[in-house]
Amino acid sequence: MTANSGVPSKPQVILVASPHARDGELSPFLTFARAHADTLKNFALHCTEGTALSLTGTGLYERADVVSHRTGSHGGLVEVAAMVARGECSAVLLLIDARDPHHDDIQNQILKRVANKRGVRLIITYADAARWALFEAPALLDLAAEPPRDGVMWRPANWRPGILNDGRPLHLGQRTLALTSNDGSKGTMIEFVKANVAMLARHYRILATGTTGWLLKLLYANEAQEVEFLDGMGSQPIEYFDRALGSLGTSIDPGRRPSAALSDLRRQLEIAVHPEFSDKVMPLLAGPEGGDVLVANEIIEHRCDTVISFHEPAESRPFGGGGRMLEQTCQLPGVNTGCLDNTRSAQDWAKGLAVEVSSPPTPTLQRAELRAAFDLTEIVAVDFNDEPYTDQEGHALHRATAGYLHAVVTRLVSEGGGRIVVSWGWVMRQVVDELRQMYAAGEIELPSAHGAHLTWSPAIGVLPAQPSLGAESIAHELCSLYAGRAGTAGRAGTAGTAGTVEAFTQPGYMLDGTLNAWDEELTKRLQGADVVLVSASPWDEQSGLYQWSGVSPELFPPTTDERIAGTIGGVFINHDGTRAETKSVLVGLNYEDLATAASRNAVILVCGGANRRSIIRAAIDARLVSVLITSRSTVDWLHHQSVRRADAHDEDIPVHVYVSTDDERSLGAIREAIGNLLAPDTDSTLEWAPPVREGPAGTSSALA
Repeated sequence: MTANSGVPSKPQVILVASPHARDGELSPFLTFARAHADTLKNFALHCTEGTALSLTGTGLYERADVVSHRTGSHGGLVEVAAMVARGECSAVLLLIDARDPHHDDIQNQILKRVANKRGVRLIITYADAARWALFEAPALLDLAAEPPRDGVMWRPANWRPGILNDGRPLHLGQRTLALTSNDGSKGTMIEFVKANVAMLARHYRILATGTTGWLLKLLYANEAQEVEFLDGMGSQPIEYFDRALGSLGTSIDPGRRPSAALSDLRRQLEIAVHPEFSDKVMPLLAGPEGGDVLVANEIIEHRCDTVISFHEPAESRPFGGGGRMLEQTCQLPGVNTGCLDNTRSAQDWAKGLAVEVSSPPTPTLQRAELRAAFDLTEIVAVDFNDEPYTDQEGHALHRATAGYLHAVVTRLVSEGGGRIVVSWGWVMRQVVDELRQMYAAGEIELPSAHGAHLTWSPAIGVLPAQPSLGAESIAHELCSLYAGRAGTAGRAGTAGTAGTVEAFTQPGYMLDGTLNAWDEELTKRLQGADVVLVSASPWDEQSGLYQWSGVSPELFPPTTDERIAGTIGGVFINHDGTRAETKSVLVGLNYEDLATAASRNAVILVCGGANRRSIIRAAIDARLVSVLITSRSTVDWLHHQSVRRADAHDEDIPVHVYVSTDDERSLGAIREAIGNLLAPDTDSTLEWAPPVREGPAGTSSALA
């Protein structure tokens, strides 16, 4: 999350305490928070997540008193440091206990550095915190929460927000590039930009830390831009440019008239102006003053796609640690930002961009687009023949599913355990067999962790005709495998994790749906499952549910009902993704339960075969799926489906605007207002019709 925008109702104070500093009722932070609650509650308290929980856990602070950011290690320290750089806070309290293993982390150092550079009150000990609360905080309250004097100096005049990178691959013209370099690497950055300026200029915006930003912006400005930047923006561009001249080691006197110095520098560096590139560059604060933190904040907000950060290799802490901080931020889970820190990597990246913009989408990009289009966490595409769908072809699909499930189980064990729900049928049976074979061949290892416990459950009640295909049987075998009781397929002496199976006692489908107490309780437990593994199939007389379950066909909808796409985990759904009407009630995870589990990213659908594409599409349209494991050809089919849907609804839709005035000034204002309503990445186009006036007999006519 980002800090509050605008003028806050209260002065904003940042509170961050390391785990040991807030651990226990007599810890320094909790002692301070309890003793000075009356004072602190007059401020808007911005805390990293753990610190926020410590505050509310005292019982003296409500959730409304505290603004909780991410955990410190997942970008929370970057967020609050960016607040300091933007001039949005009155004080920073940073209590660090030296016993914490990461007490000297670069993020802590960056927060202190930015506070010092920006002239913000920094408090790092309990004694200082107590004195601040008693003798300094009241004076801050008297200021009526006025923002610091330079609260907007960080924002360049051409600032505009970046386009959200939510997993869908953005076109180059929608992406944000960030450029940073320390004093010893300004020349390297100039040479890189000179070699690739046309490609770089195709980005939506280019963020740059102060000296680097103004140097590049001025170097590539044409005469009109140069006058605008130098004459209309105060002393800041000139100060940064003079600083850059000093770091470049040129023979140009920084004291000369800026325009003359620029002209000489362009000539020496053999640089041709590029107005489009210059317009895209947005100079932030200098790196040590918080410019690098502002870039890092854009990264964790998913509004920066690539960072190029040059520094002298001999420097262990470039930019006062800013280079390391940017690298660490790009490596956070969920962040999709590239980070390049040497010229070879940057040049190869630029060559890759040239290939990308001239090439059709790759299968990998198609899957990324599908994840965003269908709100999926992941798509695993397996290379096999969809039709005919044979046991041999299915082997690749089942093996990939086994590997994915094993990775999920391993993660759950590392987190202390969880509940895994599995469906029934031939596909599920093949997945279990593949897991056993991979284990026997030494291709996977059973996870082992003290105290971890896995609970396995069937997704559906008893289906009696084929016991080996039943969900309960499959759950028991998986529990046996991961509990270290792998049978003849396993290797003796392998210790797994503790596990139990909780199964239904009643049939999977019932006419009245009356559950006994145990099955009713189990249904409630399944609704909070960590993982739900299901398969899907079309609904006809060849369906496994129809042939193998032993359930009377009278309990099912007619196989001739063309509205029904098929079943997923035993749930009947229509082609439009809605729940199909049935005569019976499902005992197990129903339609709503699957949707809830998918909203938590818990549902894995494994499904292959060309005749299953309709049920796959219906299931993902209904948001019943989180992870899809299928064939490459089905992924291609889904991609074409999504492109057709986008063409019909989203892309290149003309916006017709009819106006009732022919006054040029009014028309200009209307055009500007309507244009501002369109998102910068929209594919819509504006089509202007001439003024409309009443014609004869009350008809309207457009006047040329």
